[in-house]
Amino acid sequence: MNQSLIIEKKSPVNLDDTVQKITENALALGWTVPGIKEIDKMIFRNGGPLVLPVRLVELCHPQHAGEMLKSDKTKFSAVMMPCTIAVYEKKDGKTYVGYMNIRKTGDMFEGTIKEVMGEKVAVDQDKILNFLQ
Repeated sequence: MNQSLIIEKKSPVNLDDTVQKITENALALGWTVPGIKEIDKMIFRNGGPLVLPVRLVELCHPQHAGEMLKSDKTKFSAVMMPCTIAVYEKKDGKTYVGYMNIRKTGDMFEGTIKEVMGEKVAVDQDKILNFLQ
């Protein structure tokens, strides 16, 4: 099991196809996709440097999110929502995916957050990203 807090894997397909595959896999499991942000374009548009393409795919599972946000004791977990997956190109011309090791993140907590993130969300994350190398 990977113990890194952030995992990076190479995608077997290009950036647009990677974003599409993640989106399709998530929707098939009952997740929503609140947004796909073109971070590279936002950076350049606001005076930053030109960078290779970077997309942030935002994913949310209403039942899982609701379970974590319904209690005042766990409402702080909103800072980790929505689950975000980064899809980007590197100078080698290949597409990569960076994401939080949600299983490890969940294990840093107890109770509801550990149960939801460390178990339910982690299982879905594995399925959503199962096409990566």
